[in-house]
Amino acid sequence: MKKIWMLMVVLHTIGYVYGQNDSKHCFGVQSLLGSCNYHGYQYRSAGFSRSDYEGTNYYGLGLCYRYRYSEKNELCFGITTTFNNMIENHTSWGSSTSSHNVTAVMFSFPVQFKQNFQKYFFIGGGPCLNIHPNMVLKEKWSIGLEANVGIEYTFKSGLIVSLSPRVQLNWLNISGYMNAIDIDMDALSQIGVNVGVGYKFGRK
Repeated sequence: MKKIWMLMVVLHTIGYVYGQNDSKHCFGVQSLLGSCNYHGYQYRSAGFSRSDYEGTNYYGLGLCYRYRYSEKNELCFGITTTFNNMIENHTSWGSSTSSHNVTAVMFSFPVQFKQNFQKYFFIGGGPCLNIHPNMVLKEKWSIGLEANVGIEYTFKSGLIVSLSPRVQLNWLNISGYMNAIDIDMDALSQIGVNVGVGYKFGRK
């Protein structure tokens, strides 16, 4: 977690250094934390053992760019890395069940539409493409939908801070990745909160 916070500081500094004189643009970073809901299983070793997975919580870091195309509307692009913690219960034929913790890493590339209202509040949402680099989730990729609503304050210096509850639902089995024995992966949902820091370029 210490490395994540250090990275947030570095990225925020980059935003100040390379900011251009255009108030329509905004660069920001955000930390993510919440609960991860997931239930799935895999058969292994030619069907002689089975692993059941249950999601517990997640944390992560996001990087985003926002473009304001009207007075109250923005288009947001970014990348988010989340670490989804799970409990794996492994059962082999003729033996007892053993449990241990695993982490499913997921890179998400969201495209969101954000609408601001009542000066300090906003609502946003849109689709995302997810990449799964490790093999906890056997699917190599998935698609999802994310929605959030929150509060945002902009200082005179152009510094922006925000806090927003979020929910993201990811459909895993749509990728069609199946092993030779059996696999049942349904959906992974995340419910939590985003804490963001950004910089509005060239704020008047």
